[in-house]
Amino acid sequence: MIFYPTCQPIRIPMCEVVARCFCERSNNATICWQCGGTLRERAESVLCPHCRRLQPLPAHADYFSYFGLDNPAGAATTIDETELKRRFRRMQSLVHPDKFAGRDERERNFSEQHSTFLNNAYRTLREPFARAQYLLELLETLNIDGAAVAASSSADRSTTTAAADVADEQTVEDSAVAAEMMELMESIEQMAPDSAAIEQRLVELDLEMYRLLRRANDQMAARDLSEARQTLRRLSYLRRSRRLLEAKRSGERWSGEHSND
Repeated sequence: MIFYPTCQPIRIPMCEVVARCFCERSNNATICWQCGGTLRERAESVLCPHCRRLQPLPAHADYFSYFGLDNPAGAATTIDETELKRRFRRMQSLVHPDKFAGRDERERNFSEQHSTFLNNAYRTLREPFARAQYLLELLETLNIDGAAVAASSSADRSTTTAAADVADEQTVEDSAVAAEMMELMESIEQMAPDSAAIEQRLVELDLEMYRLLRRANDQMAARDLSEARQTLRRLSYLRRSRRLLEAKRSGERWSGEHSND
């Protein structure tokens, strides 16, 4: 388990995500598939307040808004693990398939959809690295990065050339990071299993990973998504290095082939 030093919670920028993926829907009331009642609030998008029928999972639902972790006023959202767990349990009590065993096939299917989405969302949001990766992918999907939008919408030759230059710089930087991480891996391989250096290196890696995670969140807040992706890529390498250190300390063999990073 990766240790993150105790300090202020990491703040996740969500205002523009909310504006694009949920607030648009909240301005236009939806209709219950069963009774035709109007569903105006987000809470009503799960269970209809009129007939108590489970509603289908919204087509553009994202993990943050599903847990109500958005802030329409534009302020940053702080992920509180205790609150996240409380909301998970509450949502689980509403959508769990066991509650709909006696309902028709449509509601049973809705329940399965909600339950699967809920579990995946909770698994992602409770882990800082996975949460940051998901947020980055969400921001990229929504084309919030102005530079990416400009590059994709312009056929101008100079824009194309500039984009190619950026891609070349990215390749060089990726190669440099990969070389640095390879050197780190090799140094770990040479450490003795019971070496005090392993414990010291674990502490150093935890601090560095925490610093990179904070940097990635700052970059996403500034909508510098290309830099945020590079930071998370570097963080991914460090996570692999940490697992190698843990395996070395316990005398186990470790292979990165099965890593999700």
